[in-house]
Amino acid sequence: MKHIGWAALATALLIASGPRGARAACPRTLTTTNPFLNLPCPADDPRWAEAFAHWDQRGDTEEVAKSLVLFEALTQAHPGEVEAWLWLGRARYLLGVRLRGDEQVAMMKKAAAAMDQALKLDPGNGYARYWRWSAMIFYHEFTDQDFAQIRAFGQKYEDLRELTVPDDDPMWPEAVKHWDARSRYEEGKTAIALFEKLERKYPRRIEPKLWLLRANYWMHYVEPTKEGKAKWCLKAMEWGRKAIAMEPRNPAANYLTAASLGMYSTHTGFYNMVRYAYEITQLLTVVMEEDPNYFYGGVSQYLALAIARAGSLVGKTLSLVGFSQELIIKNTTFACNYEPRYLRNFLALGEMYLVLGQKDLARKNLEIVIAGDPDALKNMEPENRVAQDLARELMAKNFQEFSVD
Repeated sequence: MKHIGWAALATALLIASGPRGARAACPRTLTTTNPFLNLPCPADDPRWAEAFAHWDQRGDTEEVAKSLVLFEALTQAHPGEVEAWLWLGRARYLLGVRLRGDEQVAMMKKAAAAMDQALKLDPGNGYARYWRWSAMIFYHEFTDQDFAQIRAFGQKYEDLRELTVPDDDPMWPEAVKHWDARSRYEEGKTAIALFEKLERKYPRRIEPKLWLLRANYWMHYVEPTKEGKAKWCLKAMEWGRKAIAMEPRNPAANYLTAASLGMYSTHTGFYNMVRYAYEITQLLTVVMEEDPNYFYGGVSQYLALAIARAGSLVGKTLSLVGFSQELIIKNTTFACNYEPRYLRNFLALGEMYLVLGQKDLARKNLEIVIAGDPDALKNMEPENRVAQDLARELMAKNFQEFSVD
C-alpha cells in the first residue's frame, strides 16, 4: 500500500471527532480485520442500555466519560461477569487515547488492569488479551516473551481477509476471485464491476461499499498515469464516505478512506494536501480508537512512513497531536510481531530508522522485507511484493554492497 499524503498530516495540528449517530442498545459488529474487536453483550441489567446509549456517541469525549462512570458501576455490581470488565477496559482505553502525558499513562494502566480482571475470570479470553496489549503499548516495553505470545495470538486466525465477505450470494466469490488477481489491471477492473453489481443489489449493506473502496484504491498501483491514479483514488474516497455514512466508527471505512484521501492529494498537489489534512487526521484517530491494529497495524506504519518521507516537520507535528516518535515505533514494532507475514510494517520501520540515522536497525528491517515470502499472507501478496520492491531500492541506495537484481 502506498502512503497517505504526508504533507497533509504536517498541517493537521488537532485531533478531533464530532458526535456520531447512535446505534442499537447493544453495539453491533463492525466490519474489521480483528476478530477480537467486538465485545459480547453482557447479562441483563437496565443500566447497560444507558451505558451503551452514551457509548454509541463516543465521538464526543464527554459521552465516553459518562459511559465510563456507568461501566465502573456495573463492574462493582457484577464483579464476576467477564463482560463488565471487558467493557470497562475498552472505555478506559478509548479515553486514554484522547489524554496526554501522565494522565494517558494512568488511564491506560487502568484499562490494562480491567482486562487483567477479565483474564482472571476467563484466562483464554481473546478480547481481554488484545485490548490489554493495546493499552500496554502506551507505557510498557514488551519483552521477547511478550512478543512470542503476541505472534501466536495474531496468527490464530490465518484465513481472515482484510474485509469480510457475506456468503449468501455466489457473486461474492466470483468478485473476490478477480480481486485476488488484482496485480493485473483488467482483473482489478473486473472485480470492481462485480462489486458494483453487488452494491446495486444490496444498497443497504456496507460490505459492497467497503470492497469498492478497497478495490478502487488498489488500482492506483497498476494505473500508469498520474492523472489516472488520482481518478482511482477519488472514486475510492467517494465509496469510503458512503461507507462511513453507514458506520461512522468503522475502522475499515475510516482507514481506507484516509489512504485514498492522502494519495489523491499526493497526485493532485499541495492545495489538496492542505484541504484534506484535518479530515485525514480525524479518520486515522478513529481507527486508533476503534481497532489500533487494524490492517495489521496500518495506522502505525503510515505514521512511521510519514516521518520517513516528510522529515522532522511531520515528526514534530505528529508529536503535538499525540503520536510521538517513540509511540509510533512501539506501535509498528507491535504490529510487526502481531502479523509478521505483512511486510509493510518492517518496511516502515526500515525507512524510519534510515531517516533517524540508525542504519543497523534500518538494514535489519529492510532485510526482513526482502527475505520474506510475499505469498505467506496470501490475501496480501500483491502488497507484499510492492513492499519488497521498495525495500530493494532503499537497500541499493543506502548500502553500497547491495544491488537490485
